Amino acid sequence: MSRLRTLCFISAAFFLLIRGISAAPLQICKFKDGKQAAVSLTFDDGTRDHLTHALPLLKQYGFKGTFYIIINRVRQPGKAPRKPSRYLSWDELKLFLAEGHEIGNHSMTHRCQLTKEKSMDDVRREINDPIPVFREKLGIDVKTFCYPGCANTPEIEKIVKEHHLGASRSRYACGGPKFTLEQWKRYMETILSNGEDAAMMIHGIVPGGGWSPFPSLELFEECLKDLKQREAVLWIDTCAHVFAYKLLRDSSVIEIRSETPRRITAELRSSCEKAPDIPLTLRYNGPERITVTQNGRPIPVERKNGTSLFAVFPGEFILQR
Repeated sequence: MSRLRTLCFISAAFFLLIRGISAAPLQICKFKDGKQAAVSLTFDDGTRDHLTHALPLLKQYGFKGTFYIIINRVRQPGKAPRKPSRYLSWDELKLFLAEGHEIGNHSMTHRCQLTKEKSMDDVRREINDPIPVFREKLGIDVKTFCYPGCANTPEIEKIVKEHHLGASRSRYACGGPKFTLEQWKRYMETILSNGEDAAMMIHGIVPGGGWSPFPSLELFEECLKDLKQREAVLWIDTCAHVFAYKLLRDSSVIEIRSETPRRITAELRSSCEKAPDIPLTLRYNGPERITVTQNGRPIPVERKNGTSLFAVFPGEFILQR
């Protein structure tokens, strides 16, 4: 009887061990690097103060922005206008791309909100006609769209997604004569507490620049300083990168191929027809010391808040513990 109890104890311990292994799941993180929320700095309309003021400060603080351009307002080469244009030229927009910023689609004319256009054919032209122009002038395929006046419907959104990853999501208006650093900080706390992916909607940087500018350049920089202090918990990136991550995240699952006490062979599988060529951050709630490889290459692993974080592309990967 004593021997039977011993065998039962060993069998139970082994079962609990295996169960413990399975209870340490692999999970897809909501945001890159396991961050709590995501924020994109978006700049609408393509005014010159984005070049003279926003671009240097973004470089100084290490941020990449999304600049939404209205095709018919881009300053054209050739005959000089009667008065200086406050809008950027195509050559100037190339400077933004050279520094790693995103150029996005803000419609053909921005003559009114898309919900007020006379027909859906007009809506489609406002959304889609800029695409070949961006390709011709800048050599890019725009990834994201910004609704003029933030107005849209499910039908309009469907048209946008035919040729874009998506359109600007929850947007927090920044600027205007009464805008303060305290308001900016309230925005940040709301975004973090709700775990949002949000866009800071910026037009003018300084008085005399774009629409509804910041009261001063100093305030704009103070907001960037506050953002910099939140990098540990906040993913700050372009709309295109955030949208691509979300698209892959929401279409992916982790499939365990095999599992032993020492090794997990798994696959990150996506149902997306054209999955973005980006990695997803995975979280592993298991032993502290692990190694991860994909296609024979080691993957960096970061230990954070008692879990391991690493980024893999769709496909098979191996976790050793």
